[in-house]
Amino acid sequence: MGGEGAREGGAARGGAPAGAPDALPATFLAAVVEASPDGVLAVSPDRTVLAVNRRFSEMWRLADDAVRVGDTSPALTGLQAALLRDPAGFEAAIRWGHEHPTETQQLDLDLTDGRAIEAWGAPVLDRAGRYLGRIWHMRDVTHRRRGAAAQVALAERLATAERAQRFLLACADALARSSGFSGSLRALAGAAVPTLGDLCLIDVVAERGGVRRVAAVHADPSLQALAAHLEAWPPDPAGDHPAVVAMRERRSRLGSEVPPGLLATTTRGAPHLEVLEALRADSYMSVPLLAGDVVLGAVTLVTTGSGRQLSADDLALAEELAGRVVRVVAKERRFDQEHQAAHTLQASLLPAHPEVPAGFEVAVRYLPATRQAEVGGDFWDVAAHPAGAGIALAVGDVEGHDMVAAAQMAQLRSALRALRPGTDGSGGLLAAVRRVWDDLALPRLATALVATIDDTGLLRAASAGHPPPLLVEPGAARSLDVPVDVPLGVAPGAAGAPRPLEVRLAAGAALVLYTDGLVERRDAAFDAGVAALAARAAAAARTTPETLADHLLEGVVDEDRADDVALLVVRRASG
Repeated sequence: MGGEGAREGGAARGGAPAGAPDALPATFLAAVVEASPDGVLAVSPDRTVLAVNRRFSEMWRLADDAVRVGDTSPALTGLQAALLRDPAGFEAAIRWGHEHPTETQQLDLDLTDGRAIEAWGAPVLDRAGRYLGRIWHMRDVTHRRRGAAAQVALAERLATAERAQRFLLACADALARSSGFSGSLRALAGAAVPTLGDLCLIDVVAERGGVRRVAAVHADPSLQALAAHLEAWPPDPAGDHPAVVAMRERRSRLGSEVPPGLLATTTRGAPHLEVLEALRADSYMSVPLLAGDVVLGAVTLVTTGSGRQLSADDLALAEELAGRVVRVVAKERRFDQEHQAAHTLQASLLPAHPEVPAGFEVAVRYLPATRQAEVGGDFWDVAAHPAGAGIALAVGDVEGHDMVAAAQMAQLRSALRALRPGTDGSGGLLAAVRRVWDDLALPRLATALVATIDDTGLLRAASAGHPPPLLVEPGAARSLDVPVDVPLGVAPGAAGAPRPLEVRLAAGAALVLYTDGLVERRDAAFDAGVAALAARAAAAARTTPETLADHLLEGVVDEDRADDVALLVVRRASG
């Protein structure tokens, strides 16, 4: 290695002969240099070798006599440069040392055989500060560098794994708080930003080969309203949108930048294009959601104006995460299908059109629970008054959510119809059902409220453990205090028929019968739910039964419900 100036006397291998006046100091210097664990090379100002040890030659893969005292520095002969990955950089460093003889140097040298050498060069100065040469210590740091690189790689893998775990936990938490196929996908999109991008779009395969966009979520709340417009513009299933191509080819697509013209060719018109241009898409990746051979859709992640560019590492993480969450998405989709099929079956067990006697208006509603796919046991029934002019009503709830509950619901409803003509339609009807309960072999408990309204407006109502009905009059609504007997399937609280409530309904008044899924909440008392229902009924008291029923279900239709809801609204005609 380099420097310049007058050559000094040699020491180390090939040094002064024994017996010379400086033999002892030279021999001592040679021993010190040779004993060093580092490769040592000392050169004079004119870059002649003053000292060199065997470790230097071994380090540079040179023969023992390739570099000797008195030879020209191997940095100039090309012996070292031939083994370096960057010989030009090495030569530039040597020139720098030549130009700055009194400065220390440190070099990191990468060899073509994969090794790494660190070299430290310091000037040798006499007491007057004259430059006498430069001595280099060199150390093979290959193992240390590889260990450090392995630690960095391990740290990166751990960071990636931690990032994935945080994201998976966020997904699990979001999915735990959601229900249904669409709700789960929106929750997943919300968890994906900003970890994997600024904007997350989720498209699912719809019926007949179409594509439906179920989520468009932006990490910046101030841009969410703009991003939400994208839900109205799903990609063309026959087009070249990255999500469609990913689904078609069943492989991910990564664009480190959005090429010119891509937005114009994949949007559904000028408004769509304006929204995307306003969001400033920078880079994107689309990952198909695959469940075996079935393509469920695709997740597209976009960076928008943040300056971040998605990379292959981002794509790898997105694919790993997509592979883990697709099972949940597939399960949610199956749940939706089973949920719809189960409650279609349950709805088929209820009358399609109520039989409404003259002088009355009727509205019925049935809402399935959202937390399970099984059928439930809620029901309603409307029939002619058993004694003649008027109407007979029933609403009930069989314990459980399964096929047993649905089957018992159908049997109980049929029993009420069959036994009604021989009773008064209220307390006597419930007593008759209790008498035949064992013969019917019904395994589950059930609650029921039965009532009749004759042509004069006289209401007679009896309850077997069921929530009280509401009486709705112009501008007011109140819960009726119907005497409550024990549920069906339990021995009656008193002998004979339960005592019915008798109330006269004015013309235009309405009666609301319902199951407990309409008023029961985990975070509120049952009476509070009934009071809230009465308040909603009073606010819509002057509307039609259909409007009143819809009003009573406001806030219930879209919420997460653990129970079914059956609702029956009956109004006595006003004239």
